[in-house]
Amino acid sequence: MHSEYILPSPELLANFPEELHRLLTNCGDSSKKHPITLPLGAAPQSPPYTLSFALKISAAATDKTATALHLCLLSLLCRYSPEELQLLLFAPFDSPLQQYHKLPHLLCPISQTTTPLYWVINEAKHRCTLLDTQGAKSIIDYNAAAAPAVKLSPIIAVIDAHHKNGVNSMLRDQLEQLTALNDCCERSGIHIIIYTDNHQISHVEQALQAGTSTVRPACHMQDIPLPTFTEQVISTIVQHCATQAKQNFASPEPEQPELSAQDTELFERCVEFAAAEGKVSTAVLQRKFSIGYGRAAKMMDFLTTRGIIDSDNRYIQP
Repeated sequence: MHSEYILPSPELLANFPEELHRLLTNCGDSSKKHPITLPLGAAPQSPPYTLSFALKISAAATDKTATALHLCLLSLLCRYSPEELQLLLFAPFDSPLQQYHKLPHLLCPISQTTTPLYWVINEAKHRCTLLDTQGAKSIIDYNAAAAPAVKLSPIIAVIDAHHKNGVNSMLRDQLEQLTALNDCCERSGIHIIIYTDNHQISHVEQALQAGTSTVRPACHMQDIPLPTFTEQVISTIVQHCATQAKQNFASPEPEQPELSAQDTELFERCVEFAAAEGKVSTAVLQRKFSIGYGRAAKMMDFLTTRGIIDSDNRYIQP
């Protein structure tokens, strides 16, 4: 922990509504950092939710999923310093996640695309290699024997898949790769929280189930009573954290798959086509170039990550 980092105090939380105060602090023994728990119990006596590989938060109403998301994040901020927990946030400009852009827990600035998830995939593989080399079953075992300078902090990637194009082909591919590594992710302290709605949740479920059959069902919010959040509650905790430590964006540049010679030629044709048409889609590329869905989706991913098209698949004028 940072030597001078102070977690939000009971006095700071005392001014919050009673129910909110209870939920933020009712995650068991605050000195016990593992496993990571979240206050998503449906009743005051309900035990905290233990975070495994992935948590999918959904509800019919946008405000309810946003409330659950805030509850999860603020609860974590009340219990973990930046050295005890690191965050990656993926969200568009209008996402409620943008309210957390000052957090010292962030590994990199909030990203509008999920490209940095490729780094998470590689980090999961790297961590598992470290654990296997040391004969450690989990991140807890590894850290117990590791020197302070090489201890591993848990990483939580929070993805806003609530917006219109929330579950695109790139995110589906990334979720499938991560889910195939779900045992590795759990062992090495890497977790995913996906914030979505009842319309998008089926796409998220399909991507996660493609990699494994062991991921738990989505956590639907309809039957869980949640407190009301105000901007002041969020800003109070975020501002406190921001005053305790500076941001230190330590993650490497996101790694992107390279284009083969054959795909490079096709990609160049796709760029020309996008510039001429103004807007493209996977289906349009399939028809235009007589290619399969997988290859067309791959081209869409490259067009997005290389800044050729925006989140609405519209061509960006250079």
